[in-house]
Amino acid sequence: ANAERNAISNASFIADKAENAIKSVLRSLSDSERASLVAIVDPPRAGLHGDVLKALRACNEIERLIFVSCHAPAFAQNAVALCRPPSSSFHGDPFEIRHAYPVDLFPGTDHVELVVVLERAGRRHFHETSDATEHATQKDEQAKLPRHFAKASTHAPEAVQNDTHAPEAV
Repeated sequence: ANAERNAISNASFIADKAENAIKSVLRSLSDSERASLVAIVDPPRAGLHGDVLKALRACNEIERLIFVSCHAPAFAQNAVALCRPPSSSFHGDPFEIRHAYPVDLFPGTDHVELVVVLERAGRRHFHETSDATEHATQKDEQAKLPRHFAKASTHAPEAVQNDTHAPEAV
């Protein structure tokens, strides 16, 4: 009803468990749609259910995974399952973390959303270029980001380092 009211005709809405819906969604896609498949997950604070993690890993058509997390420790646990080598429990090529962005949606609190881009390990992705070009492109992309959406790194921006309200590292 909401999509209809807002004249959204290029989206599908499925009410089902993710681990069940993945299979039916994949069957409905054309070969060209499967060629550059991206999945987006925004799980509850506890993270993704184990069955969903296994389904995402087993679905080799998913080249890129955008993971939005409101609880970094839960993401860390999920990342182990998504990035570990294949096993009898975790089929499919593992993912690698490419980028991580902390997003402060609640200034003045300890809560930060984490947006992580994962891609299949060992595959050449459509956006990859030479190292020099990639580095220059990343710097250009970072320069375009708003201040509150800075790329996560081991060197926090000076404003964050001097923030007495920032949570301690775990």
